[in-house]
Amino acid sequence: MKKHFLLLWLLLFGSIGLAMAQSRQIQGVVKSAEGETLPGVTVLVEGTTIGASTGGDGAYSLTLPAAEAATAKLRFSYVGFVSKEVTVGDQSTINVTLASDSKQARRRGGHWLPGGAAPRRHRLGIVGGCAANQGRAGKLGR
Repeated sequence: MKKHFLLLWLLLFGSIGLAMAQSRQIQGVVKSAEGETLPGVTVLVEGTTIGASTGGDGAYSLTLPAAEAATAKLRFSYVGFVSKEVTVGDQSTINVTLASDSKQARRRGGHWLPGGAAPRRHRLGIVGGCAANQGRAGKLGR
């Protein structure tokens, strides 16, 4: 009876350890090339729905299935910076530095805009009002 009881306890504690080993925690900090932490960086595991966003201190934390962790690729993306992809391998801490994307951030009309897009009022062609409405207003005012 003692042997069965001991065997039962060994199986119970062995299965708890196995269950805990089925996931792996990955963490790190994302910084700019200037060394500033970047809040709001999107961190996604390629080919899955697993993801996170960095906090105000640039830190992130993800839990990956242990079976997929070694081959998993993390993709770090942030507006105005070049996206970066890192293979997890056997690492549990992955700190990343993102480089500024000079092509993506262009100065237009006194504003920094992603992709070099013009401010909305210029794209819609309504600077100084719409010509069609000005003509109509003139006729209505008579």
